[in-house]
Amino acid sequence: MSTATLTAALTHRLALFAAGQVLLTLIFALAGVAEPFAAAGAWWPLTAIVVNVVSLVLMRWWLHRHDRRLRDVYRVEPHRVPRVLGLVALVTVIALALGAAGSLGLGALLFGAPQLAVAALVQPLPAWAIIPVVVVFPLTTAAVELPLYFGIVLPELRERGLGEWSAVLIAGGALAVQHVALPLSADPAFIAWRALMFVAFAVFLALALSRRPVLLPYLVGIHYLLDLAVALQFAGVAR
Repeated sequence: MSTATLTAALTHRLALFAAGQVLLTLIFALAGVAEPFAAAGAWWPLTAIVVNVVSLVLMRWWLHRHDRRLRDVYRVEPHRVPRVLGLVALVTVIALALGAAGSLGLGALLFGAPQLAVAALVQPLPAWAIIPVVVVFPLTTAAVELPLYFGIVLPELRERGLGEWSAVLIAGGALAVQHVALPLSADPAFIAWRALMFVAFAVFLALALSRRPVLLPYLVGIHYLLDLAVALQFAGVAR
C-alpha cells in the first residue's frame, strides 16, 4: 500500500462525512430550509450509509491489490470458536465500559447531563428514513469501521516498521476522530464530545486486535449490535 493510499484509508471517511454535510447544507439552503447547516446535520446516518458504501468499495479494491478478498475479513473459523469466545466476552465488556465512560462521562462533563449530548446527536427524521437508518446504517458501519482501521490500516502501519503502540494510537485515533464530522457542529462542546468520546474505546480495540487479529469477525458482530442500538434511537424520535 502506497503512502497516498494509506493516508486515504486513514482520512477519507472524515473528509467524506464533512463533504456530505456541506453538500446537504447547500441543497437545503437552495430549498429555503431554515438553518440549513443544522438541518443537514440531522441526516448524518444517511450520510454515513453513503460513505460506508464508498469505504467498502475502496476496501475491496485495496485488498484485491494484495491478493486478499473482502469476505475473508468477516470469516469465522469454526474450530477456533470455543477457544476465543471467552476472550471475545472479556474484550467486549471492557470495550463497552470504556465506550460508556467516554460517551456518558464526557457528555455529563461537557453538557451537564449526557442526555443533552445524545439529544443533539439523535434528531428527528421523517418516518420513511428510519428504515435505512435501522436496517442499512448499522450493517454497513459494522462492515467497515473495525475491518478498515484494524484489519487493513493497523497491519499496514506495523509492516512499515511502526511500533505497536504508535500503530495502535494512529489507527484507533483515526477511527475515533472521524466521528467529529458525524455530524459537523459549530458547538465547541459537541465537537469535543464527538472527537473524544470513542478514543479509549477505539485504542483498546486496536490493541486487542493487534495482539489477537482472530477476534475481528466477532467484534464486527458486537459492533453491529452497538450501531443498531444507536439506530433504534432514531425510531423513537421519528416525525
